[in-house]
Amino acid sequence: MPRTRRRSRNLLIKSPKTSKRENNLDATKKIQDAIEKYNYIWRIEVQAMRNSILKEVRSNWEGKGRFFFTKNSLIKKVFESEPDNNLDELSSLMEGQSGILCTNEKVETVIEDLKNFVKPDFARTNSIIDQTIIIPRGVIKYGSGDVVRENHDYDVDIENNDDINNNNNDDDGDNGIEVSHTLNPLLNKLGLPSKINLKQKLMIQDAFVVCQSGDKLTENQAHLLKILGYQLAEFKMIPTHYYDKSKKITVTL
Repeated sequence: MPRTRRRSRNLLIKSPKTSKRENNLDATKKIQDAIEKYNYIWRIEVQAMRNSILKEVRSNWEGKGRFFFTKNSLIKKVFESEPDNNLDELSSLMEGQSGILCTNEKVETVIEDLKNFVKPDFARTNSIIDQTIIIPRGVIKYGSGDVVRENHDYDVDIENNDDINNNNNDDDGDNGIEVSHTLNPLLNKLGLPSKINLKQKLMIQDAFVVCQSGDKLTENQAHLLKILGYQLAEFKMIPTHYYDKSKKITVTL
């Protein structure tokens, strides 16, 4: 018996596809318009870049300025195409995790606003952290471990540290939210030697070091920290330089 040919659905509406070149031209035009409109062009360094938080920043600055976080090479090309403005110095600084802010806001206002905008978030794989996280023995609770900020050469000696070993989470205590025992298989897979006791509570027999200051987080460490509720990263926007179009000078902060 011959196979029936199923009719393929013809979609009446298709989303238009834009090429990489078209996207670059669009971004170039927007940056050029912003340079023409605003007097100050800031170079901004970003730590722990998160697109979701960046959307919040853009929303806060709506009507006051425009942020551009795209390829540094594209921003450099735009700067080089502005012969009337002395943007060569600022162009040479566009390296690393950086972007620009075009605005007419006062210098003091920009510095204060960006300085005060700090958002904690979960550290990602390959992030280098400056904290040591130790889960005390006993019932495992979200964010109940010891957080130690130390130099990168910090070393933890659990066996001889009475403060850590005596910090036993009481089964019946009300401090903190307990991690569900259903997560035990996943936590074991990530390296945490947890067990379920007779009260169906998740616990560990000895204090456990999740990570130490100076560690480059592995995928398992980053996942474990997220499950246990430790936000070791901070989204920050650091202004380093700005160009004053009216004076045609670049200022280093």
